This record gives sequence, C-alpha cells and structure tokens, in this order.
Amino acid sequence: MRAHVARRAQPWLGTIVSIDVRVGNDGRQVERAFARAFAALERVHNAMSLQCVGSDVARFNAAASGSCVTGGP
Repeated sequence: MRAHVARRAQPWLGTIVSIDVRVGNDGRQVERAFARAFAALERVHNAMSLQCVGSDVARFNAAASGSCVTGGP
C-alpha cells in the first residue's frame, strides 16, 4: 500500500524549500505539521539572513573586531 503524501513549498533561505508530510485521516494535523515546519525555517532564515538587519549574521558582520556577539533565540 502506497502512503499518500502532501507537499508544500515556500521560498526560504534564498531557495525554494519543499516539505513532504505523510497524510493520515486528520487534515488539520497535516496542516499543523506544515505550519510548524515552515515556522522553524522562518526562525533559521531570520537568524541567518544577510538581508535582515536584525539577524544574527548581520549583527556579527556589523560588530567591531574583537567584540562579543551572542546569537540564537
């Protein structure tokens, strides 16, 4: 028996990210799984983006040499 799979794609991290979720009987559970997965990607994107002024990477790049910069949530 072949499992049914739902696929969603969104632009993140400078590319298109595709996520597959095995579909069961509860469509709401599938949509929640997609929402959680894309929310995790958004957190990574916001931390690692060169374009987002407040990202960890942007703050590291703007910091003076020898200064201490913390990252993460």
